[in-house]
Amino acid sequence: MDAALSANMIEGMEGYFRLIESFLPEWRINAQKLFGARGIQGQIVASPNTGLLYHYERSWTWNFWTPGAGWLVSYFYDYYRFTGDKDFLKNRVVPIMKDIALFYEDFLTEKNADGHYIYRLIRGLN
Repeated sequence: MDAALSANMIEGMEGYFRLIESFLPEWRINAQKLFGARGIQGQIVASPNTGLLYHYERSWTWNFWTPGAGWLVSYFYDYYRFTGDKDFLKNRVVPIMKDIALFYEDFLTEKNADGHYIYRLIRGLN
């Protein structure tokens, strides 16, 4: 996806967008069951198998990489910026970005003495 826009391969991006959108129900499950949060939380890779986080072993160091959904959805925004397609922005980009923001509203709840948000650790995995 990194070079699709600059290589003028825009037509190939729709399959990626549909794949990511197909993960949204499972990403909602990840956010709710793993973090007690609203919104979505995605994995580090866009695997065609599932959107669920299931790598629960210490050898897989990216178990709970919370920026997964934001990173994978960044290509949606890149597409909008490249094409200027405001319908795509309104109907496909913004709704997903709102779900990502909902996750962080619930996930980042504690602040340190300087007022900076603190990332929570998941009990039993640290």
